[in-house]
Amino acid sequence: MVRRKSDSRERMVLSAAALLREYGASATSIDRVLAHSGAPRGSVYHHFPGGRAQLIDEAVALAGDFIAGLIETGVRADDPLVAVDAFFTLWRGRLVENDFRTGCPIVAVAVETNDDAPQLARSAAAAFTRWQEALAALFVRHGLSEERGRRLAAFVIAAVEGAVIMCRAERSTAPLEAAAAEIHDLLAHALRTAASVADPEGTATRHHREAHGEPPPCSADRRMSGARARRPTQPCVKEQPCPRWTARTMSSCSISGTARTASTPTGSPPSTAPWTRWRRPKGRVPW
Repeated sequence: MVRRKSDSRERMVLSAAALLREYGASATSIDRVLAHSGAPRGSVYHHFPGGRAQLIDEAVALAGDFIAGLIETGVRADDPLVAVDAFFTLWRGRLVENDFRTGCPIVAVAVETNDDAPQLARSAAAAFTRWQEALAALFVRHGLSEERGRRLAAFVIAAVEGAVIMCRAERSTAPLEAAAAEIHDLLAHALRTAASVADPEGTATRHHREAHGEPPPCSADRRMSGARARRPTQPCVKEQPCPRWTARTMSSCSISGTARTASTPTGSPPSTAPWTRWRRPKGRVPW
């Protein structure tokens, strides 16, 4: 099939993106792009009057848009964990398919100085920003705060890009798989925490209570329940709840095993009050 001359521009941009992934920005020359794409030499400055810098800039934008499209497709998924896992799986497949020779074209541009073409760094930054915004929108939609969503999105992108570099150096997918597992656990915990804050009683518990006509728990009950969950259970040393000041009377209580009235400070209720009756404490008094 004969290629149309009108598609030579697109072929050159695609070839530049592919060469960036494998060789980096400094090694992606016009000659290399022409050899890879098969485009005629005369079409270079016709399609790219800015020369090599314009060609690479458009290749970075193309690669950034491609990855952003994949992320934005995952954003529409019902499960953010599935979307993030798929993002890691995509990079793993690309590494294995190309025998660890290719990485991310955005990183290839970002890690170089590019003093003669500062717009390349700006294009790389714009691609990273778009990826982070897409992931952050996914996390926020599933209950995370905007600040936490932005932080986690940046962490996911940084973990993926760093792991891809390590995989190429080690010629192994182990770094990417380790990063994927840790990100999965971290994100799952963050989502569970956000869900518990938004729905502290729990949807299943609330539905059960409503079905049986039970009253909702008061805020004090929920606070006490949380306190018991955070504090280890300790034996109670008194028969009934008592004010804080009665704890100071423990030193004058009998430890003989028979119930005895404790002495009370001046201005306190009479010694016959129920909160002054003590049992023998077992072990050390908790407070």
